[in-house]
Formats: sequence, structure tokens, C-alpha cells
Amino acid sequence: MKRQVVEIIALLVLVGVALTIDAGYGRASGNDVGAAWCQSCHPNQHAAWQEGPHAGALFVLDAERRNDSKCVGCHSTQSADPTAGVECESCHGGGAHYAKDYVMRDAKLAEALGLKAKPHDICMECHNCDQPKIREFHPGEAWKRLPHARTAGQ
Repeated sequence: MKRQVVEIIALLVLVGVALTIDAGYGRASGNDVGAAWCQSCHPNQHAAWQEGPHAGALFVLDAERRNDSKCVGCHSTQSADPTAGVECESCHGGGAHYAKDYVMRDAKLAEALGLKAKPHDICMECHNCDQPKIREFHPGEAWKRLPHARTAGQ
């Protein structure tokens, strides 16, 4: 019984830390490790992501819009890499605290440290009616079409 109480308290502390580390989705948090880091353990998802629309999201913008924060906010991770499109951490949260192998092997710990395990919940942050040239968007249907979503668990 005591052990369970200690484990619950530890998990609550970790969740609190995670919430202060990376409170939001979809933006560079300063805690990003980059898609190359993710690729080392998730090569199938990385390869599929490169085929999908998000990897090249920045390049659909003309030069003027690439300098417009309203556009770049959704079309890039805004990382130190000026060519970065919408990378893994744009949806999964900054990985500096959860990307270590021993953490990723424990799903609850990884989520407590910032991993957004069900990132399709965040689609509407960018895919909404306030954005230009965006048709009606259904996250569940779009998620099924994403190449890297079909590689989950591989």
C-alpha cells in the first residue's frame, strides 16, 4: 500500500514537471531534439513522415510567407534549422525529457515527461477555419491518411 502511494506521488510530480516543461503542442519548445534523433529509434515512421505533407510544409510557402510568423507558426517547427518543416516534435511535444531510450520504453513515464502519444488531438491547432486555404478538416480521417500514422508500433 505504501509503495503504491509513493508511486502515485512520484507520477504526479513527474506530470507536474512535464506540464511546466512543455505546456503546448505544435511549436518549438526549446526542448526539441530534432527529427534525426527520433529517426534513430523510429526509422519507419521517419521515412513515412518524409513522404507525407508535413516534412515539406515550409516549402509550400513563398519567400515572403516564410518570413511571416503567422504562416511559419504552422508550417515549421521554428527550430534552429531554417529548413525544418513540421517535424515530429511539432505534434509529439519537445523530446529533450522523454526521448531517451529508457524513458521511451515506459509509456507512462514518457507521457509524464512530455510525449504526446495521441498527437492527432492537436491537428486543429493549425488545421482550422481561421487559416487560409484550409478546407473543412476532420482529424480522425486525416490521421488515417498520414503515412507515418500507418507505421505506428513498427
